[in-house]
Amino acid sequence: MEHSPLEWWWWALNRRGQALLLAVTFLASVLLHTAGYLKKPSPNLLEYVGELQSAELIHVARLHWSNRKYDMDSLLALLYDLANETKISLPSISYRCNFTLVSGQRGYAWYFTLYNNSVSFEAYWEWKFKGFYVKDLHGEKLLYKGYSLLYYHNYTAPQWGSIIAYPLLEDSAKIADIAYRGGGMWDVGFPARYTEYYLVDEYGLKVVIRE
Repeated sequence: MEHSPLEWWWWALNRRGQALLLAVTFLASVLLHTAGYLKKPSPNLLEYVGELQSAELIHVARLHWSNRKYDMDSLLALLYDLANETKISLPSISYRCNFTLVSGQRGYAWYFTLYNNSVSFEAYWEWKFKGFYVKDLHGEKLLYKGYSLLYYHNYTAPQWGSIIAYPLLEDSAKIADIAYRGGGMWDVGFPARYTEYYLVDEYGLKVVIRE
């Protein structure tokens, strides 16, 4: 029996629709099958090296600079032992450390540690001489030198980029005048007889102003 052109068009359309339906059904089954595998726990996830490991490396560098009797190799060895005990992956890394200080009435300095996985720690400060003033200290008038001081830490890692922190500073000798202005800026004054003076941040790092 012959079919009209309209009947042939509907038949072809139905065939294409069935083929499309079969294709969609097949794709859905493949996606569900794949999703089933993805839901299964994978041991490879234990090899993820991320924020925790980067933070610990920064902590090691900061601890090294806060107390130089702790050398980097010893601290890293302790970190590797801890990682092994807690089953945390920590690939072998290398590092380089640098301390720079440029003295003067306008000077700057930094502690810097860079690991080969692009994780780094930096403590940076710069100062500027502002002038002299007289202070009454325990009934004695002393000539003081005043400075403006910028101090911050920079914690850098591929997982979060760069984080700037402004640690607190204190004077263990209780002689200096220290006032925080915000944003890492400080007003600092100490007796004029000193050609250099140390402050200490809340993590134990020494911050020196040296003419």
